[in-house]
Amino acid sequence: QKFALLEEKVVISNILRNFTVVSLDPRDKVLLKMEFVLRPAQPIRMKFIPR
Repeated sequence: QKFALLEEKVVISNILRNFTVVSLDPRDKVLLKMEFVLRPAQPIRMKFIPR
């Protein structure tokens, strides 16, 4: 399990290093759902722009 979490961090860091991540939805249009952890009510659409 620790190895899987480490691999996940490596993949996410590679994505963030190689792409600019932009939300396609304006911040005021994103509705949040109050649960144990604050989450968006609907999926957030994103665009990945190569650097």
